[in-house]
Amino acid sequence: MDDKMQRNESPVPLHDSGNTLPTHQPVCITSSSVPTWTENDAFRELYQNWKDAILQKYDVSLSEFRPSRTETDREIRIVVPVINRADGWQAAYAGFISFGKATGVVEITNFQSSLDMRCLDIGYSTTKNDACLAGYYGEGLKLAALVFCRGGSHIKLCSNSSHWNFALKGRGNRNLYCNITPASRDKVQRLRDKATRQRGAISPSDLTANIWEDVSVIIKRDGPPGKFRQEEFEGWVRTTIDINPPPELIRTLAGDLILDGAYSGSLYLKGLRLRSTDDLRMAYNLAHGVSSQDRSEFLNHPLQLRLITQIWAGAIAQGNKIALNAYCTLLKEHSGCTDVKDAEFMISEPTAKAVWRYLKDEASLLGRFYVPSDSSDLV
Repeated sequence: MDDKMQRNESPVPLHDSGNTLPTHQPVCITSSSVPTWTENDAFRELYQNWKDAILQKYDVSLSEFRPSRTETDREIRIVVPVINRADGWQAAYAGFISFGKATGVVEITNFQSSLDMRCLDIGYSTTKNDACLAGYYGEGLKLAALVFCRGGSHIKLCSNSSHWNFALKGRGNRNLYCNITPASRDKVQRLRDKATRQRGAISPSDLTANIWEDVSVIIKRDGPPGKFRQEEFEGWVRTTIDINPPPELIRTLAGDLILDGAYSGSLYLKGLRLRSTDDLRMAYNLAHGVSSQDRSEFLNHPLQLRLITQIWAGAIAQGNKIALNAYCTLLKEHSGCTDVKDAEFMISEPTAKAVWRYLKDEASLLGRFYVPSDSSDLV
């Protein structure tokens, strides 16, 4: 899957015509890579690849990407509907993520996609030059596979009528390999003959992946400590704010302002949580920029400050009084925090005027008054 999911480009053949022998492919990543990563980090990478592939294939903007979640006694399912912009009706589904409560199996599927063999190469990426996508370095799939394998889980991809199984092998099980085994042609043909799926016309719970035309990542854990629990899966899902958006969220062109106190100090980039909060008092989802390769921080600090300033400006311009009150509180009581750092150099004129009006009204209520130093201070 990865940020190497193909849209218009024909995939590199997995095997010659008529050849059904498996391929044993080294991935050139060792077990000591990203030593601090957990399964949360690994899922975040797979989620990012799933999301980027949908944004690319269906030409969906970040603001239009709205997964929906349903839950039954049997499973949790997250789907992304494709909306026809002409009439606003749902045209199809772009993919799904599911968690089986009884089995503990997680499946991440992109419909109408294929996997390129080059995705196993170091640094190969199809999203590096797309500013709307979170993928950049081209290592997400491989590092996610490593982390799950290192933790004793089994991760498999189904695509291009083949099964891609990752495993640590070699001396001391230090090296990551991918075994690619073509599915039986007779079995694939039987499945094709049976396929009656109409993705735009059935319920999300009925969606299934087809190995010949979709890409699926399947993760399960059979050994100690047992199958994945629902609490673990919920923790994975919290690495993004796309699926369960905070209730107090204000969207702007520069990104989202998150006023929910439960998220205080969190920083997201294009919906994905970064590790470093960099002395933030509030929470933000930045719509532009690039993170470090390990997703620990936002790389361009001056851009981060500008985006945060623009997010506040956008929220205040919408007339949100809660946002204005929060911003003025930061300026008065936490002027050294990252949220308002260098605000005096970057604040827009409309925002500055809104802040002054707020401060004057507040002073009036307290029986105080403000004396302008010259006519330019009048608002």
